[in-house]
Amino acid sequence: MSYLFVLLIGCLPPLAYKNYAGPNFNTTRSPCVDALYVNLDASDCDDALILDHSYGDYFVVRCIDNDPGIIDNWTIHSFYITSRHKTETWTTFMMDDSYTWFCSDQQMVVYTKLRN
Repeated sequence: MSYLFVLLIGCLPPLAYKNYAGPNFNTTRSPCVDALYVNLDASDCDDALILDHSYGDYFVVRCIDNDPGIIDNWTIHSFYITSRHKTETWTTFMMDDSYTWFCSDQQMVVYTKLRN
């Protein structure tokens, strides 16, 4: 199962510039993660960053380089993506009140948290 998670996350397109969910968008094969990318792109997020944590147990996607005067839910939250098969990881997020469930599908679970 870990191999599948790494394989799916390996398919995540790099978020290096605006319009990353445009005509050349490659699906991650996760409707939940694809929706996150599309909404980040449609927001005032000029750049987004993917951070790998805990040896691939989860990834964090967050907006960077946006206008500090613009505040919306896409730019003020970090999104924590983990495989549905990493039960211990997503259960930890679920038990911590500072995280909020965002979405899930057959492959991935995403939680969100206000950025510091």
